[in-house]
Amino acid sequence: MAEINPFRGYFYNPHIITDLKDVIAPPYDVIAPEESGKYYSKIHNIIHLTLPQGDKSQDKYHYAATLLNEWIKDEIFARDDSPSLYIYHHRFQINSEVLLRRGFFALVRLEDFGEGRVLPHEETLSSPKEDRFKLLESTCCNLSPVFLLYSDGRGEILRLLEEERSSLLADFTTPDSQVHTLWRVSNKEIHTKVRQIMEDKLLYIADGHHRYEIALRFWKQTKKDMHRWILAYLSPIEDKSLRILPAHRLVKGFNNKDWEKLLRKGREYFWIKEFSLNSIEKSFSILSEEGEKRHAFGILFNDGRSIKSTLLVSKNEKKLQEKMDGHSPAWKHLDISVLHSLIFSHILGFEEESLQRASRLKYEVDRDKTMRLVKGGSYQVGFLLNPTKVKEVQMVAERREKMPGKATYFYPKVPSGLIIHMLER
Repeated sequence: MAEINPFRGYFYNPHIITDLKDVIAPPYDVIAPEESGKYYSKIHNIIHLTLPQGDKSQDKYHYAATLLNEWIKDEIFARDDSPSLYIYHHRFQINSEVLLRRGFFALVRLEDFGEGRVLPHEETLSSPKEDRFKLLESTCCNLSPVFLLYSDGRGEILRLLEEERSSLLADFTTPDSQVHTLWRVSNKEIHTKVRQIMEDKLLYIADGHHRYEIALRFWKQTKKDMHRWILAYLSPIEDKSLRILPAHRLVKGFNNKDWEKLLRKGREYFWIKEFSLNSIEKSFSILSEEGEKRHAFGILFNDGRSIKSTLLVSKNEKKLQEKMDGHSPAWKHLDISVLHSLIFSHILGFEEESLQRASRLKYEVDRDKTMRLVKGGSYQVGFLLNPTKVKEVQMVAERREKMPGKATYFYPKVPSGLIIHMLER
């Protein structure tokens, strides 16, 4: 069964940190190097813990642990007085639409994927896990929550929590106009009711697969029950404000032979169509329309002299799926599966892990930036995608299958720094 618990969260002390927009940051894995400076420039920003730089006297992991202990000693972080669940409202705008995503923070009991009710939907890579494991081992702290989804068509859990919310813990707006609001729910009877309702539910990992896996590994290593709980943000899967953006793929070292191979072999499975770059809005509108009933991929290639572009649109679903053995029809029907299994692996001979190790592969959500990076020559080819659907995430996860890494980008990310959980305090 899925188990959750209230906990005594640690927060930035409002008597010392008066403006929370200066100290929160996106999760570690979505902060672009060129954007990190604005977070590091703030002396108490959470990035100093989530992406520590270290110093000459100690490595970055011990540096983060030392800094965290100093901030707790100096009361930069203050611990809540009693165990609570914490309601979190996240208001944001996307494509001129203003949305409100609602959920709550709790501790979730860790369990193995194969036997429990916590379901992943993405593959993970080894190098990020080693980095996150060393950080957890040094700090003994959940510095960023995992993002979990649960089904609650009647909205029962959030209704119970909203009716009993007490003190307001945070209410602020970040420079990107996102509004973050956090309340405490300390009523023990409500905690019990929510725990009981959650017991029969499946929990789908939306974001934080690497964090979940290393927390599970850490608990198995220490065998301490206090380490078997992880900080999580939970939101109903029926929430109309759930948004998934595609993570477009950029590859370095892609050459003319690769381009010719892609077009030559690709004709067996795809129609090769014109893909104009005169208007980004129009280009992505075409990509979306073509992707309604078939697999569609926009591809940009910089050959050093000009930018070539084309649109691949699948011809025959059965023929595509014949090249993707060992998976369910639901998995094979995903655009991201077709890209990685058929285009990358079968046609081009690329493997994601190898590209990652060689620093040749980049995931980019910003479509304008994706195009700029290809046009500027930083990456020779870009693969443009339509977004994965929430229902597809649910179907694949329930079949105990995993999509290729970075198949989804739930937007907006749950920021780091709103709340942290010390495993041993």
